[in-house]
Amino acid sequence: MANKGARTHWGGIADGRFRPNGYFRIARQDRIFWLVAKRYFQLTVAAIKAADPNHLILGCRFAYEPSPGVIDAAGRYCDVISFNCYDPDPSGVIDAYAAAENPCLIGEFSLRAIDSGLPNTKGAGPLVATQAGRAAGFRHYVTAALQHPTVVGYHWFEYADQPAAGRFDGENSNLSPVKNF
Repeated sequence: MANKGARTHWGGIADGRFRPNGYFRIARQDRIFWLVAKRYFQLTVAAIKAADPNHLILGCRFAYEPSPGVIDAAGRYCDVISFNCYDPDPSGVIDAYAAAENPCLIGEFSLRAIDSGLPNTKGAGPLVATQAGRAAGFRHYVTAALQHPTVVGYHWFEYADQPAAGRFDGENSNLSPVKNF
């Protein structure tokens, strides 16, 4: 049985001989994600570079943290790894994306405040008590992000409050820029 060794060590993953079962279902799923992501980034980046070879590829801006294999695949082809991060402390999320060893760009983050007079029942970002709390949260977030050597920038999500009755998707939150931080 020449293929038996592929079942007993991780070397079989790289050349496709690995036949996972039982506890290896997650490893198989991650490998499939990696293969699909690798092909996706390979094709899309090649198409972009063929049409416009002199510009950075900022990736696809991940809305949620995917498996490490997907991040690795993006890092192989994209110039920058772009992602949203609404965690009040972005350090752990940044570490996950920085594993690709590419520059990182935070595409969206925000904080909402209860004292804004808006419902804040639907929308992204942590909910804090006051505008002063938003300012402190902003300061903490940006300081933590910029202390990470791979972070090249960040973007505050939305420069205007959403309507109290909700925008087209129902979001009704306090998102105007933080002042006095």
